[in-house]
Amino acid sequence: MLKLVYDERHRLHRDPAGRHPEGVWRVEASVEALRSSPAWGLVEVVRALEPDYGAVLLAHDRDYVEWIRGECAKGFHYVDADTYVNEHTCDVAASFAATTREAALRSAEVGELWFVLARPGGHHAGRRGPAMGAPTLGFCVFDYVAVAARALVDSGYRVMVLDFDAHHGNGTQEILWSEPRVLHVDIHQRWLYPGTGDVGDVGGPGVEGTKINVPLYPGSGDHH
Repeated sequence: MLKLVYDERHRLHRDPAGRHPEGVWRVEASVEALRSSPAWGLVEVVRALEPDYGAVLLAHDRDYVEWIRGECAKGFHYVDADTYVNEHTCDVAASFAATTREAALRSAEVGELWFVLARPGGHHAGRRGPAMGAPTLGFCVFDYVAVAARALVDSGYRVMVLDFDAHHGNGTQEILWSEPRVLHVDIHQRWLYPGTGDVGDVGGPGVEGTKINVPLYPGSGDHH
């Protein structure tokens, strides 16, 4: 049975006007679609853990974490051209960071299957904020996948991260760039935000080949 992490606390991170594309509806629509399908009987819904900034610090510098927490404390506003936070955002994201770490370790250690429905997003958030020259955080605050990968590596595992998204996971790639024990494969659309993820980006010195980028042309299908 799949352990599905769904927690209503994600609703606390919201745009009061309801116009931002990173909205509550993203998770709710996914859950409702699953709830109305036969697959619903194959999942166990699990709540997220409480916020743990120790988990966040596996992937992010302390200065960045302290800065973004200060921004969250100010209430709803935009920290860059497209990323908003409010007084709940950091705790919500730290909750999902802790949960993703736990999910990864449980999967590796006892063979449980987990899927974490987390928001705000994560893979554009770099170690110190916007990553690899990107202009913004891309709706993201903390990088959950990087947290999970770091936790697994610290426990002695080798890790593969497969990021399949229209947008390149620049934050995840930056954080794991020099880590030889993590194979990061990123399939994304070329010429799209954040403008990173070239074929030639293969990892830092001495770990070349541990990072694989597959930028696809718009409209690509299985035949590509």
